[in-house]
Amino acid sequence: MAKRRLKVTQVFRVEKWITLEIEAEDLADAIDVFEAGSAPCSSLPGWTDRWDLQAEFVTEL
Repeated sequence: MAKRRLKVTQVFRVEKWITLEIEAEDLADAIDVFEAGSAPCSSLPGWTDRWDLQAEFVTEL
C-alpha cells in the first residue's frame, strides 16, 4: 500500500495562570493595583498552564 500525504490539525484549549504577591491595603486596592498596570508578561517565571485536546482532524493533501 502506497503512503499518502496527510495533514493532522489538533485544536487545544489552553488555560494559563499565575499567582502574584502584591502589597495592598485591602481587596479593592489589590484589584486597583492590577487595573492600573498591564497584564503580567507570560515569559515571567511562575506561570502554570493546562492543555486539553479538544479536536483532531486528519485531511489528505
